[in-house]
Parts: sequence; structure tokens; C-alpha cells
Amino acid sequence: MKYLPSISSTRRVTAVIAAVSAAGLIVATAAFAVASPGAASGAALASDTARLSSAPVPACQTSQLGVWIALAQSNGAAGTIYYPLNFTNTSGTACEMYGFPGVSFATAGTSAGRQIGVAAQRGNAFTKVTVRLAPGDTSANAVARLQEHLEKHVPWGAELTTTVVDAGEPTVLPTTGPAYAAARSALAEAWDGVAAVDMGTGGSIPFIAEFQETFPGASILVTGVEDPDTRAHGPNEGLHLPEFERAVLAEALLLQRLGGA
Repeated sequence: MKYLPSISSTRRVTAVIAAVSAAGLIVATAAFAVASPGAASGAALASDTARLSSAPVPACQTSQLGVWIALAQSNGAAGTIYYPLNFTNTSGTACEMYGFPGVSFATAGTSAGRQIGVAAQRGNAFTKVTVRLAPGDTSANAVARLQEHLEKHVPWGAELTTTVVDAGEPTVLPTTGPAYAAARSALAEAWDGVAAVDMGTGGSIPFIAEFQETFPGASILVTGVEDPDTRAHGPNEGLHLPEFERAVLAEALLLQRLGGA
């Protein structure tokens, strides 16, 4: 539901509400019932709990407002019916209102205005987003840019809350030096003399950047065992055992070479 931000002394503001039926639909959680000009059934209440603005024009009070549902202007889609909800400032003083009134079902007829059950609750939605950092970027900058993008596309009336669960800084590992030469030699021997091939890859292992910063003189070699059909981290992850056997041999040969250096 949305309605316009201001109401003057004779000005009418229209919002839209959705319901499954016309009879007995009450919008708001408050305090007074008003007769509906030209409406056959139902009543409407003005909400004390709508979020009011802090503009120089004073906020509207329930005693200043007349509210009714325009039953003749209904519209709808599958499973729903939409009715314009009219707000009129019946006082002689300009006032302003902005926000979302509560929605409740209530009785009509001679006992109009008695709330049935609890008020409707506003729905929340959330999602988790993973950001892969571009070369040269930082986690703080990536989070800030993502936040800016999300805030520019928040739907009208929605509120956005962002929580950073975890973050890690990027790093690029060098592939030169005695440790890498030993690794290439061990891999070649384990694969019957076939030379290892360098290829670029990436992953989310935050502690590597921290380790590299703490030990800048160390050679960091991250090893893992995969084959072209491994499907790593998936529910159907697998490992070709002959490939695993060669990887175990290469690891042992590497440790032997490093221990003898």
C-alpha cells in the first residue's frame, strides 16, 4: 500500500489495498470508524501507527482524517481484489502523512469496527550474496559498491538492511622459486615424465592472504586433488582413484625434495 505524502484541508489522498473480499475489510489498527460516502458495506479505520514524516508541516492526527474504501473502483487479479482507500483531511489545518497503515479484518454492519483476529504482518525477504573480487580490488570497496547498487534499486516503501557475514582479501601467489621448481619436478615424476602445465585459477581461501602478509618470505603452495569430472564441493563430488594415487605420490616426492634442499 502507498499513499501521497501530504494532505491539505480539503484534499483527498488515495491509496490501494488488496483483500480477498470486500465485506468486513478494515484498514488500520486504530481508533475510530468513519462513514463511507456512497459505499454499501464495510468501514475503515485511520491508523495511529502509520510512520509519519518529520517535515515542517505537522503530522496528521486521526481526529483530522476521514477514511473510506471506494468499493465502486475495485480492480483485481487472480485471487485478489484491489480497492482505492481514500484519506481526506476534514480539519481546517494542513497536515502531512507518510508510511504504511496496518491492515486488519473487522466486523461490519451494526457492530462495525471490531477487529477480527490479529493484524496482518508485513513480509520480509532476505538473500545471501557472494562477491568475487576483481584483480586489485579490496573487500571493503567491493562491499561499499554493492551496497550503493542495492540502495539505488530498493523498491518504493521497502527497507534495506545489509550485514557483512565474512570477508577475505585477495592475493596473487608467485609461481617462481625453489619450492615451485621442486613441485613441478615432483608432479612430472609422478605423471611418468609429463611436465606440469601452469594455468590460472581462483578460489575463496581468505587465510592465504593473511598467511602471505604474516610470512612475506615464505613460498605458499596450495595443493588439491581434482580430475576433470570431480565436481568439487557439489553433492555429487567424486575422485578418480588412479588420479588420487598419482597425487599422493607427487606430494610425497615434493616433501622429499623440500626436505633435502
